[in-house]
Amino acid sequence: MRRGIVAGVLALGAALCSACSDTDLKPLPTVGSNDGDPVIAQPSLARDLQPIFSSRCALAGCHITPTQANLGLVLKDAATSYANLVNVPSGEIDGVFRVLPGDASMSWLVSKLDTGEMPKEGAMLSQGTRDTIRNWIDQGAQNN
Repeated sequence: MRRGIVAGVLALGAALCSACSDTDLKPLPTVGSNDGDPVIAQPSLARDLQPIFSSRCALAGCHITPTQANLGLVLKDAATSYANLVNVPSGEIDGVFRVLPGDASMSWLVSKLDTGEMPKEGAMLSQGTRDTIRNWIDQGAQNN
C-alpha cells in the first residue's frame, strides 16, 4: 500500500514538473541556412533581409531588445534594423561600422556572419544568404 502511495506521489510530481517546465523543445530556426538559398541580386531590406533578421536574430536573449551584451543592436523590424545597422559604429572595433554602405568587406555585420560568430543559435547562414546581405550593403544599404 505504501509503495502505491509513493509511486502515485512521484507520478504526480513528475506530471506537475513537466506541466510547469519552461523547457522549450522547439527546433532552432534554420531560415537562411539552407545550402540551396539563392543569392538575391537586388535585395531589399524589408522584403529580403528583415525576414532573416526577424527569424534568426530578433529572438529572446539576442537582438530583440537593447542590452549591453548585444551592444544595443535591435533587429525587430526593418526601420529599427536600418537605424541600428547603417553607419553605426560596431561598438567593438574603433572606426568599424556595423554596415558601411557601399562596402560589405568593411562592414562588421558581414565579418560576424562570415566567421559564424552570428547568429549564435542555430545553423550558420548559408553562403547565398550572406551574399544577399553583401549585395544589399554593396549597393548602398538602402532603407528599402
